[in-house]
Amino acid sequence: MLDPEPGMRLLALRTKVVIPGFAVGALLSGMAAFSGAAKMGWGLGSFLSVWASPLAGPFAGLWAVSPEMWGPADTAGWAVACGLAIAAHPISPNRFTGFVTVTGIALWVLLGLALTYDGV
Repeated sequence: MLDPEPGMRLLALRTKVVIPGFAVGALLSGMAAFSGAAKMGWGLGSFLSVWASPLAGPFAGLWAVSPEMWGPADTAGWAVACGLAIAAHPISPNRFTGFVTVTGIALWVLLGLALTYDGV
């Protein structure tokens, strides 16, 4: 009998590392933003902005730090490197590419956290 949805199973196999990885990143970002919101009395808009900024990874540096410290070339370099690492597992699912993808996601989120909270 033919499988009615082979495309869905393939999609689930290819995203089983990426989706949970970014979910953990969103949770960490939310915890940091909630801590700031609780201490400083931020409104919902400020909370959402600070929550989303770390998920932007290296792009957070374009608006979060001074231009002398982080510019478009830095952003592009880190975005390409992390993006290729993140794409490794969806392109070829196996244990090694899963590790590479998790490392890319971790670096992406950590760059976003560091650039968002730089000097805080």
